[in-house]
Amino acid sequence: MSARTRFFYAVLFIAVGVLLLLGQASLVDTSTVITTWWPTLIILAGVGQIVTRPHNLVGGSIVGVIGVALLLWTVGIVGSVTVLWPVLLIGIGTWLVLGRVSVTGPTTEDGEEVVTIFDDRHVVAAAGPLGTRVVTTIFGDLDLDLRDATIGERTTLQVVTIFGDARLEVPAGWDITVSGPEIFGDVSVPSPATPPATGTLHLQVVTIFGDLRVRSTVPAV
Repeated sequence: MSARTRFFYAVLFIAVGVLLLLGQASLVDTSTVITTWWPTLIILAGVGQIVTRPHNLVGGSIVGVIGVALLLWTVGIVGSVTVLWPVLLIGIGTWLVLGRVSVTGPTTEDGEEVVTIFDDRHVVAAAGPLGTRVVTTIFGDLDLDLRDATIGERTTLQVVTIFGDARLEVPAGWDITVSGPEIFGDVSVPSPATPPATGTLHLQVVTIFGDLRVRSTVPAV
């Protein structure tokens, strides 16, 4: 996680903490604030996409606009949440017309979560024990290279794909097991390792109109 990303989320956590503290002091009706203003978090998520990943201006803007539409509903300016659907369709159409923006080169990460929203990413896991535990792609594509990572006897990785594609590249010595619902999605994993695996990567998968592809790289002889 970059310094800019840490700073953004640090400010967000501090703001939420201050709100909760004011609620405990009975200076603010926290329940009313949360019920009315929760879409602000979606807006901030969009802003966070723009701030921490400037190349993904379209994706971050779409997330922010969806948050604004929800906020207009919760504060009573818009009478029905159904306004969200045309906004979402317009956003997706805009994203498709302008084209998804890919990172010019792979980035190396060892954070616990890798998220892609309206974006294409190529991420290389840092060498050593696998630190990533959650992979999420929403209306985007993610290539995650795990060939330099190591796993234990059984390591679990959660993978969520919603209208997106996730591709994992793993060493030939890993066994891959899968569990979880596939809703109009597709999951493809390699056959069990031969000889016996050096470790097992268990994928807890949720796919909703999304695909997950796992490829096992066989070392050159």
